[in-house]
Amino acid sequence: MPRNKLVVIIYVFILCFLNVNISFAQAPNISYPAHPVYTINSPIPTLIPNNSGGAVPATIYGEVSTFAGGRAPVTYDSQGTDAGFNLPSGIVAANNGIVYVTDFGSGAIRKITPNALVTTIAHVNSASGIVADNQENLFITDFQDNKIFKINTAGITSVFAGTGASGAVNGPANIATFHNPGGIAIDASGNLYVADQQNNMIREITSAGVVSTFAGSGAAGIQNGPALSAKFNSPDGVAVDGLGNVYVADTKNSLIRKITPVGVVSIVVGTGSPGMADGASGSASFNYPTSVIVDAQQNLYIADYKNNKIRKIAPDGIVSTIAGNNTPGSINGIGTAASFNYPLGLTINSAGEVYITDEVNYLIRKLLLTGYTIDKPLPPGLIFDPETGKISGTPTELSPATDYTVTAYNADGTSSTIVNIEVKDSSVPQNPGVQPPKITYHTPNTYTINTAISTLSPNQLGGAVPAGVYGDVTTFAGLGSPGTNTGFNGPAGVVTDNAGNLYVSDANLNLIRKVTPDGTVTTLAGGGNGVPGNADGIGTLARFNNPGQLAIDAAGNIYVADSGNNLIRKITPDATVTTYAGTGQQGSDNGPRNQASFYQPTGIVIDASGNIFVSDLSASLIRKITPAGTVSVFAGGFFSPVLVNGNGANASFFGPWTLAIDAAGNLYVADHGNAAVRKITPAADVSTFAGTGQSGSSNGNGQALSASFTRLLSVAVDASGNIYTGDAYSIRKITPSGAISTFAGSLSGSGLVNGPKENAKFYSIFGLTFDKAGNLFIADKANNVVRKIALSGYTIDKALPAGLVFDAATGNISGTPTALSPATDYTVTAYNAGGSSSTIVTIKVIASQTITFAPIPDKTVCDIDFDPGATGGSPITYTSSNMAVATIVQGKVHITGPGTTIITASDGTLTSPQTLTVIAGVTPSVTISPVTFDECSGIAVTYTATLVNGGPAPHYQWKVNGQNSGPDNVEFISSNLNNNDKITCVLTSSVACTSSPTATSNEAIFTLDPPVSTAVSITSSLNGPVCAGTEIVFKATPDTPDSKPGYQWQVNGNNAGTNSSIFSSKTLADGDIVTCILTSTGKCLINPGTSSNAIIVKLSAISQCVIVIPNTFTPNGDGINDFWNITALHGYPNCSITVFTRYGSVIYKSTGYVNAWDGTCNGSALPVGTYYYILDVKNGKKPLSGYVTILR
Repeated sequence: MPRNKLVVIIYVFILCFLNVNISFAQAPNISYPAHPVYTINSPIPTLIPNNSGGAVPATIYGEVSTFAGGRAPVTYDSQGTDAGFNLPSGIVAANNGIVYVTDFGSGAIRKITPNALVTTIAHVNSASGIVADNQENLFITDFQDNKIFKINTAGITSVFAGTGASGAVNGPANIATFHNPGGIAIDASGNLYVADQQNNMIREITSAGVVSTFAGSGAAGIQNGPALSAKFNSPDGVAVDGLGNVYVADTKNSLIRKITPVGVVSIVVGTGSPGMADGASGSASFNYPTSVIVDAQQNLYIADYKNNKIRKIAPDGIVSTIAGNNTPGSINGIGTAASFNYPLGLTINSAGEVYITDEVNYLIRKLLLTGYTIDKPLPPGLIFDPETGKISGTPTELSPATDYTVTAYNADGTSSTIVNIEVKDSSVPQNPGVQPPKITYHTPNTYTINTAISTLSPNQLGGAVPAGVYGDVTTFAGLGSPGTNTGFNGPAGVVTDNAGNLYVSDANLNLIRKVTPDGTVTTLAGGGNGVPGNADGIGTLARFNNPGQLAIDAAGNIYVADSGNNLIRKITPDATVTTYAGTGQQGSDNGPRNQASFYQPTGIVIDASGNIFVSDLSASLIRKITPAGTVSVFAGGFFSPVLVNGNGANASFFGPWTLAIDAAGNLYVADHGNAAVRKITPAADVSTFAGTGQSGSSNGNGQALSASFTRLLSVAVDASGNIYTGDAYSIRKITPSGAISTFAGSLSGSGLVNGPKENAKFYSIFGLTFDKAGNLFIADKANNVVRKIALSGYTIDKALPAGLVFDAATGNISGTPTALSPATDYTVTAYNAGGSSSTIVTIKVIASQTITFAPIPDKTVCDIDFDPGATGGSPITYTSSNMAVATIVQGKVHITGPGTTIITASDGTLTSPQTLTVIAGVTPSVTISPVTFDECSGIAVTYTATLVNGGPAPHYQWKVNGQNSGPDNVEFISSNLNNNDKITCVLTSSVACTSSPTATSNEAIFTLDPPVSTAVSITSSLNGPVCAGTEIVFKATPDTPDSKPGYQWQVNGNNAGTNSSIFSSKTLADGDIVTCILTSTGKCLINPGTSSNAIIVKLSAISQCVIVIPNTFTPNGDGINDFWNITALHGYPNCSITVFTRYGSVIYKSTGYVNAWDGTCNGSALPVGTYYYILDVKNGKKPLSGYVTILR
């Protein structure tokens, strides 16, 4: 495709496939009511297709419209046709409904929304091919700068591969080189494939950024085989299907190539020379194809650049034109009514819409691939609605039962069905003959390779189909050499009776022969050893002269066009021969049949009312004989070697040879001299039905009025109204709508060859007739035989997958498939004497396999489309049971909302389900700890946030009493909080999918503890001076929150005693100072260590510590010596004294001796006497003992 810089470019983009039908990824499955029969000029009830499959959008298949662009050439952002493009090249439809386009002329990358709003999002110098990955990252080939660019979802443009130098270096992306990279595609694993145009290679860039040569040796040419030795010539377009096959638009070779995953290159379609032929892969041709895409059903679509067409390659290799014609233009319309001006790039979205960069029109065009189509025009007056598939209207012409193929399309597949429609005239009595067949098959059918299938038989809803090999030509009678005993000599006319007997006019022998259904030949009438004559009589007594066409009436009487005698003869069932009409003289006199004259009558038929019509060869007239015996000219008034149509005598003929009549009473004339088939209505209106009037052997591109004939000799009509003609070597078939084809034999070349009708050979076909079973009998005159073509049984339009067998007699399909085969539609047609019925059966052969489908992890509503990951031996498609949760888009799961759905993987035979749970976005949360905190003034406290669904980069906003405080950190540290402050944290999550991005924590309350002081006081066990050696006990009383404080006693500042609240000593000296240091632990202590009060030890003088114990006292109450006074005991406050009787009984006991003993015991005066004592002063010395006497 020419460029202003002498470069050639193309771009293509991969459709990430699927199957999807948005509505359960399901193809349509349509049918119509069986064999509707309508009445001419009567409105029909609307015929509506039944659809048990996926919905069919109300669109028109093949309709082309302008999606965007209208200013030219300019890069101008706007809406729809107000936008402008400058040599739009690459195009890709992303999963979100956005279409991206590369504007080669300006380097702009354009974005087009579903409502056709066009904006520019980036620039790349010579932007060419473009493709998007699952994350909506864009990859663009820079044709002139030899680079691959990437635009990420944030809009950042970077070099993904290529140094900018031209070359074919493989390796890491940053050192690899390209030479004019064009089209680009991506597979399910994220690997890129680049049409490296000037290198004649297909390059692969892995998702890790490693570049390698995927196919192509680098030399220009056409060579298949191993990928690296294959040759291409400026490949421009590239696409990848779901199986990993790579398809290439091999532009300058005008080929479509295929590279398998194991690296084998082959030709898919094309001859290697420019052309525009549709049809089978081996003969179809392209002219500079620049883009290729593949849909979920393995159909390929091609931008046929120089043909200005969009072409389709079906999985069976059949090529068709979807839109456009060879004339450049910008016309919108349907199919070939639309026009393009160098269509360059293609892409397809999940709805089955194709977008096209119409380069030289500077437009983006849209092509619909959904809706309904019908294969041929309906009878006049009936209307087909391509949006709904409905058929309505009022038929205005008669039409025999005809099969129409209707196909429904949606984004997930197609469904074809056949509807048989017949239009009859209610005023014409209908032939109550054989009911046409009506067949169906179970469809679609998926079989496993190398596994025998159950016989697939047709369901018969109409007339029975006799077992036969449809189209098989045999010799029914005659040996092929002239003679009376060995066969026929110039059979010319044939007719059958209701019993199946065949009658033959044996022209050169001047006999009328009878052939029974088992092939036994007898002479019915005529004799004389072949000598011509003119005699009535019974059987062999009669004589004929070159008898021609035969006719038979309802009573079984046979009428003979006795051409050499210029007579019409009648033969009764008992073989009595009479002259029915004519005088024997040449002429064209009308009137009573016994007075009328004929001039070489060769053709004869009888209508339903008993009227006889005769083709009067040399008079070039069509004559009519009424049941009353009146002869008249029905049509023709003069001899003319040119075609003159009109009514009755205003028309002309040139040697009309034979006649046929249809159920409506129309006559068909083999107008031999004019090389045409003429039609005469019951009102005698003559028209040309087939032929140009010039001798020839052409079918005229299938149009009867453009066809030509050589030696047109015979004509017949079947039960469906189809016209059959016999000429020198072939039998043609002309449908009531005027479509002509060669039915049997060849248009040139004679012979006597039986077998399939297409291969058979004939020589001078003088007569044709049908029997009740619909079989066609042929008077093959120059071969001296009567031939039969079986016209019952079944046919199929193409070969079944290898290993499967079609039985033409029964329509059964059986066998064991031995090769894989994609889903393919096969048209099976059943035939009987009443007509035919076609139906479509879909058959697919898959590998023996299982489906591996791992459980699907839970997803969120924000997750991108993903591949569920099922694998098997055949392509996997998916369905979703709950469209509110997920749908299937281009073979991937597209999340639509929270909930649960069943995702089912299918390979066409096996299924495997997995449950998908989608949550409504994660909910972030934050908890801070501790919840409560008490601390002393001025002490730093730390709060920590614990997150759920915070993401990798969360943000924190700490608050104190609702006011922002602290840094963006997981911890909050403060040393100046006040009592009852309330601390919270607001989390902003970095998770992509949340129910809310922010969350507020629980509330933590801070308690400020008051300061605490400690104190200790000590007391002594003594209140006054004591004597040396006396034990003094000190007790500490603490004032502290610590339940176990520490005590350190000191004497004169030196540590003494143990860690106890009690300290005792017997060694203290007079004036010693005793203190205690209290050590406490706990919160908010002002003085964890504190000292007690001091106690000074007071000791009595030694003189005051001498103990004198009296040995007597007189407690008689006179105030003199009434008490036992012991000196110095006040200085021994811890002393103990015990007094006993002589018998050891204790009568007095005291600790300390503050009050001297008064000589009583329990308040009673003791008697005079001697008592004994023990005194222990507790000074570490031995106790004192002795006696004391009480005197009175």
